[in-house]
Amino acid sequence: MEFSLAFPMEFILPLRSIRTITKRYLATVPYKAVHCLEKDLEALFTFFNFSREHHKKIKITNAIERTFREVRRRARTMNCFSNSSSCERIIFAIFNHLNKYWKEHPFKRFHSVL
Repeated sequence: MEFSLAFPMEFILPLRSIRTITKRYLATVPYKAVHCLEKDLEALFTFFNFSREHHKKIKITNAIERTFREVRRRARTMNCFSNSSSCERIIFAIFNHLNKYWKEHPFKRFHSVL
């Protein structure tokens, strides 16, 4: 992943973090997932175009962040996992449940980009 001059300097640290993540997971995660992350970088960094005072509000209404918050909420009640596989199963179950819910109850204010 190359750094583009289109990204302001404050994006360099997040870009490096994403580059580290993509290098780490490229060998174990399907290429499509890693490519999707790289392809959507500009959309991912839209958050930083707004002033800091708006970040909390934007973060709260972000569907992806809300999903991860739900994973954290449910995982906390379990205290610990016996191994990484049990953790992965729980996280998969949560995402699977949310995907089914969203399929039946799509966001009214968003439309598909596909």
